[in-house]
Amino acid sequence: MKKQRNLALTLCVILILGLLSGCGQSGPGETSGAGDTTAAQTEGNGTGGSAQMPSGFDKSNVNWIVPAAAGSALDLVSRAVVDAVGKDLGANVVVENLAGASQTIGAGEFSIRDADGHNIITIANACYFTQPLVNELPYDIGDWRPICNLATPSSCVVVVKAGSDLASVDAWRDKLSSGDFTYGFANSISMAHLASLQMLEMLEAGEGVPVVYNGSPELTAAVLSGEIDFAVMEDSVALSYVQSGEMTPVIACTNESHYLFPDTGYLGEYVENFVPINGVKCLAVRKDTPEEEVAWLKAQINAALASDGYQEFLENNGYAKMDIMEEEALAGWLGEMAAIHEDVMRKAGLID
Repeated sequence: MKKQRNLALTLCVILILGLLSGCGQSGPGETSGAGDTTAAQTEGNGTGGSAQMPSGFDKSNVNWIVPAAAGSALDLVSRAVVDAVGKDLGANVVVENLAGASQTIGAGEFSIRDADGHNIITIANACYFTQPLVNELPYDIGDWRPICNLATPSSCVVVVKAGSDLASVDAWRDKLSSGDFTYGFANSISMAHLASLQMLEMLEAGEGVPVVYNGSPELTAAVLSGEIDFAVMEDSVALSYVQSGEMTPVIACTNESHYLFPDTGYLGEYVENFVPINGVKCLAVRKDTPEEEVAWLKAQINAALASDGYQEFLENNGYAKMDIMEEEALAGWLGEMAAIHEDVMRKAGLID
């Protein structure tokens, strides 16, 4: 009987100790607090260091709209982020490629989706900067809230066919001064188009003959065939042709040495206080999206962006490693880019 009382007392002590230990911190992979809420700890991402998954967030898919075709730069970056975030978002992510009309089809669809964390979009120059200035659109970018920068800002570079007489900056500038030159870029009112206009205006070049090509493959063929004197290309597009020796970079449309073409001159050497047009790839939500869902998205996406795997993707695809940009800084940079786009388009007579 005495042994039974001792055994009962021992069991009580073990039970009490177990309950007390349960009041402490949860182990890895466990939850602490009510329900199935998960805590995500991140640093330096502008979310205050942590965020909790909103209740029920994992019950529905996250629809990630990419307003460009599958396989495009915008698509590849978006899908790389999806791969990097994996299951950490707590919900299945569905990438929707809604291309067409200079990104405005996907942007228009996003504008009628519910304002919540389950509907997000990758924004870029056409849908965010240029198209709102030239067309009546079924959306208002004032209703959008950019929350994460997804890739290092891209720049443009002037390239010529390998062996061209215009491979040196001096020879190229002499050609510009003559006004007797042809140059090309992919798509009207694209980043490369506006970078061309900005560059020629600042260098006080002659008029020349611009040729608009339907996408990068057509532009590339024109350069390699010698159909045009030079092309203005996005840096990541030009990189592989420069590395293969098929093209030569003449000058980068940047205000400092280009990380991909360190031995190439740059416009900032010739133009004082030059502010280049950059290509943007950012993640946005609708402005009325609940704050707790925005915080959760930012925490998880920024953690994925900072991961070694994603940074390696950037380096392997013509982008520099990137630092995480806080939302306030992102808004300021996008505002600066918008002003530059508008200024270049106004000077070129593309808008009133």
